[in-house]
Amino acid sequence: MEEVEVFAENWNAVMVFRRCRPTWLTGMHAPMYDGIPALEIESAFRLLQIPPQDQPEILACVDVMVAATRSAYSEAKP
Repeated sequence: MEEVEVFAENWNAVMVFRRCRPTWLTGMHAPMYDGIPALEIESAFRLLQIPPQDQPEILACVDVMVAATRSAYSEAKP
């Protein structure tokens, strides 16, 4: 497994992202992102004890990571 440097201000967002499982629709087309269930995100926030005032910023960071993952899926398509 490859190591990646994570800035301290992004640590909680990375931990939330790692604890959530995005839903991808697959079939005869390229994988399509269908979102992360709200209960998973809420559970990750509670598990990591993230204060409510920090949650909107972390959600925005998770969206960026999902977009990067989506791009990686698209590029990996044969």
